[in-house]
Amino acid sequence: MPSDFNADGSLKFGIPSQSGVGGTDLKPGDIKYVDMNGDGVITEEDAGFIGGTVDPRIVYGFGGVIAYKNIDVNFFFQGVGDTHRIIGGSPYFIPASGTTVQGNAYSKNLSDRWTADNQDPYAFWPRLTYGPNLNNYRASTWWKKDMSFLRCKTIEIGYTLNTQWLKNLYVKNLRVYVSGNNLFCLSGFKLWDPELGTGDGLKYPMNRSVQFGLDINF
Repeated sequence: MPSDFNADGSLKFGIPSQSGVGGTDLKPGDIKYVDMNGDGVITEEDAGFIGGTVDPRIVYGFGGVIAYKNIDVNFFFQGVGDTHRIIGGSPYFIPASGTTVQGNAYSKNLSDRWTADNQDPYAFWPRLTYGPNLNNYRASTWWKKDMSFLRCKTIEIGYTLNTQWLKNLYVKNLRVYVSGNNLFCLSGFKLWDPELGTGDGLKYPMNRSVQFGLDINF
């Protein structure tokens, strides 16, 4: 893909300047905005409606019980669809980057980003910088991510024994089972749990648990 920059780092003729939105030190790998009004400069006047909402337009759930001979399976799934969130939102622009608690950068930040050796215009992250990048952190369609998901809330598998030797112990039946909560979540968004309701991932995720049990009926 042809570069928007000359060899000396200046913008080529006809490429809109982004100085009006903090892009005074624009370099290859930075986010490029659309000059909506065609005046040759990217400013607040070029801001438009991004669309989408954090409130899901689709909320659903389903479950069931399956039994075959002595085996039973109980399950429940829940999910949401058509929900989006703008991630980032600070001058550091990359979630979990910066200082103090924000200093834990994700490995994906390093592996799927624009570099001189990886000039992919569709890399997940633009070029990384030292300190804030006022051009790249701005809310835009680049940071708008689909937060739809389908989660396995509960699943339980049981096996019931009702053999003669149990009856000799005055036990009608005995059921052993294993159950799990929040075992997995299917989503196109991979950085963190999309149900956390956060733009930077700095929240504890939902607990995942597995239990083993025994039911005895006398």
